[in-house]
Amino acid sequence: MNKIVVTGGAGFIGTNALLYFKNKYPAGQLVSFDIAQPIFPVKGVEYIHGDVRSFLHLKEVLMGAEKVFHLAAELGTHETFLNPDITNEINVGGTLNVLELAKEYGFSLFVASKPNIWLNPYSISKEAAEKYALMYVKEYGVKVAVLKWFSVYGPYQYVYKYQKAVPTFVNRAIKDMPIFVYGDGKQMADFVWVEDAIRAADEIVSKGIFGEVIEYGSGTGTRVIDLVELIIRLTGSKSKIKYLPMRIGEDSGSKVCANTERAKLLIGVRPTSLEVGLKKTIAFYQGKREFFY
Repeated sequence: MNKIVVTGGAGFIGTNALLYFKNKYPAGQLVSFDIAQPIFPVKGVEYIHGDVRSFLHLKEVLMGAEKVFHLAAELGTHETFLNPDITNEINVGGTLNVLELAKEYGFSLFVASKPNIWLNPYSISKEAAEKYALMYVKEYGVKVAVLKWFSVYGPYQYVYKYQKAVPTFVNRAIKDMPIFVYGDGKQMADFVWVEDAIRAADEIVSKGIFGEVIEYGSGTGTRVIDLVELIIRLTGSKSKIKYLPMRIGEDSGSKVCANTERAKLLIGVRPTSLEVGLKKTIAFYQGKREFFY
């Protein structure tokens, strides 16, 4: 029986991916490979504890795979300045390991990429991994699909470790705590509902669209300050906004928004509205307070 393997399956997007694939693939076919233990394990998934930097362990796990969704990564922007070497080992070296095994075993591979507008170890490593993926397609004929996901949000996203915008703002709003905005809040991002991102990854692999980098987002930019105000309204929060200096590795005034024309042509873009996605996200965190408080 061919396996569907998700590297990074214990993480935010990985957990959502396993929940999505659970409804599509037969029981016993899904495998997670992650260095972390799952906080929210998905029933019917085989969880294997391992590190993508270990080629031999990956070689054993990926043998017999039909599709591999490579989501494992060292995350963070300003956080990765503390460990650029580890960020490079995981995000570049780990991806190279998976690409080598895709060349050897012939499975279809999805590699998640990100917009690379800032100079920080995370952005640099993700861009390098993306370029390696394209090289393996061109030189070795490996079946690699790449989506450049924009700011993915939704349930199961960790609150404290990486200080991502949506979970941080939502959890502070729920507790009526001050919400910190870096810079003037006018920087713009494209927020993508996690299920939309996973569905797009599944479709691009299923349709065999390999060898190009496709931007995937809602196609709509949202200012950080507008995101905060929307979250405060949806939670009925008494939180106040406090402005802080920009963090290292991020730029004030940045405007990041996906060009969705290629994605629309190849797989369709059916974005969930930010308000609908935030309502679902807020409901999740309100119902899981014991994990996030």
